[in-house]
Amino acid sequence: MHGKKKSLAVVERILENPDFWWLLGYLQGDGTVDDRNGVWFHSTDQELIVAARQLVNALFGLDGAVYAETRPPWKTKLRLVVYSRSLVKWLYGHGFKFGRKSWNVPILRFDLFCSYIAGLFDAEGQVVLRKNQSGTVKLCKIVLHSTNGASLQTIGILVGRNGLRWHLRERHRKDRLGVYFELDLIGRPTLEWFVRHVGVHSHLTRRKEYLKPEFLPRTR
Repeated sequence: MHGKKKSLAVVERILENPDFWWLLGYLQGDGTVDDRNGVWFHSTDQELIVAARQLVNALFGLDGAVYAETRPPWKTKLRLVVYSRSLVKWLYGHGFKFGRKSWNVPILRFDLFCSYIAGLFDAEGQVVLRKNQSGTVKLCKIVLHSTNGASLQTIGILVGRNGLRWHLRERHRKDRLGVYFELDLIGRPTLEWFVRHVGVHSHLTRRKEYLKPEFLPRTR
């Protein structure tokens, strides 16, 4: 009984840790869960792979192997593989789903939700900039991409409950992915929320450098 209580306490600490929710968002956004082998994280950005590896170790005591896939003329793609069926079972046991069209959005309190969105943003996000009349670069919108339109819509609805603006667009590609969706987060209040509460959890420097108050558009 004592061992069971200790195990439950460990699980509770993990689920209360914002770093775990960033990791989950990243895994759902640009990862793979293999029932027989474990979990994979993909990226062309080394700092995301390093962050994921450190967090997997800190949260679960597991290490992973990193492989590089060279694809000239494109950037080298890195893959972090964590060989653990127990981790896969644990993730499924808590109701998390994975796959390009089947990942689900957890219902979380505000701070954990922001960390989760940061993980999705680091995996499949985009910062759209534009120049104002004076030639200063400002944030135009934040975009999340996915072939799972239903989950992006769920995120939009959750964001909208706080009075923030969003728009879901359907796109068509000529490659094997076919239809995909873009969730646009728009408007000064929405971008301010993202910068203050989501951007702080991002691990991707090249995007995070624009998630600062000085890049926010003026209030109209």
